Amino acid sequence: MTPIEKAARQPIAELIPYLGYGEKDYNKDLKNMNTFGHNNYTFIAQYFDDLWNSGYKFYNTRKNGPSGEWCDMTVDFAMCMAFGNENARKVLYQPMESCGAGCSWSASYYRENGAWSSYPGVGYQIFFGSRGNESHTGLVEKFDDTYVYTIEGNTSDKLMRRQYKRTDSKIAGYGIPNYALVAYLFVDEDTPIHDDEDNNMTEEATKKLINDMIYAHRLTLKDVMDITKDKWIEKFTDLPEWAMPEVRELIEMGAIKGVKQGETVEETVIDASLNTYIRPCIVALRIAKVLVGDAPKEAVKEILKQMIKEL
Repeated sequence: MTPIEKAARQPIAELIPYLGYGEKDYNKDLKNMNTFGHNNYTFIAQYFDDLWNSGYKFYNTRKNGPSGEWCDMTVDFAMCMAFGNENARKVLYQPMESCGAGCSWSASYYRENGAWSSYPGVGYQIFFGSRGNESHTGLVEKFDDTYVYTIEGNTSDKLMRRQYKRTDSKIAGYGIPNYALVAYLFVDEDTPIHDDEDNNMTEEATKKLINDMIYAHRLTLKDVMDITKDKWIEKFTDLPEWAMPEVRELIEMGAIKGVKQGETVEETVIDASLNTYIRPCIVALRIAKVLVGDAPKEAVKEILKQMIKEL
C-alpha cells in the first residue's frame, strides 16, 4: 500500500469508532453514544465551534445547533483528526473561514482545484444532489463494480454506513482530497520503493506509480517545502544508503543536477525532497531500465529525460 493510499484510509478509520452516533436535541452530553435527538447538536460541530472560540476560524461562523446540518462537517472532522486542522484544510482545498460546512461549497472547492471525479475512490468525498446544488455528502469507504460503500454523518440523524449503486442518479460526483499533501506522514524512511526482485514491474504497477506521481504533482513548491522540511536532502551523503547507488547514476547522467554540481558525486548539493522528488526519479530510472532492456546506457538516459520532464 502506498503512502497516499494509507493517507486516504486514515479519515475513514477516525470515523469508525463513532458509527451509530446520533445528534442531540440539546447542547449537552454531546459525546454520549446512547442518546438521540433531531436538533443537530453534535460533538463534531462543537469541535469546530471550539476552534472558532479559540481564534482558529476553520469555518465562517459557529455551526453547532438547529441550523448546523453536519454531514459535511463529519468529513472535515475526520480529516482534522487524521492530519491536524491546518493540513485538513489544505487536503480539502478550503481557505480559512471557509463555507466548507456546506456541501455545494465543498464541492466547488474541489472543482476549482481540478480535484473532481465521476468515479469513486477510497477516501474520496461523495456528493449527492446535482452539480452546483449538492445537498449531502460522506466518505467512500470502499467500492466495487456495482456498489459504492460510504460512511456518512447526518444520515437519518446518525453517523452510519450506507451503500449505493454506482449508477445511482442522486450521486453528483466525487471530490478528490489532496492526500498527496500528507502522504509524508505515512512513509517508512527505511523502506525502498520496492524490493530489487520487483524491478520487472507489471504494466499495472507501473501505471499506478506514474499516476501517483502525477497526483503528487498537484503540490506547489511551497507545499513541498512546508511538508518535507524534516526530509529535505541537501547533499548526496545525506541520502539513505538504499538510495545512493541509483541517485549516483542519476547525478552522473545529469538527471539530478542539484543546485551546485560538485567535483565529485559526494560533493554535489542536491537540495531536494526525498519523498516528493528523489523517490519518483528513482522509480523513473527503474522504469526506464525496464523499458529499454539491453539497450545502451544512452538510451536509458534519453527516456529518463522525457519521464523526469513529465514529473
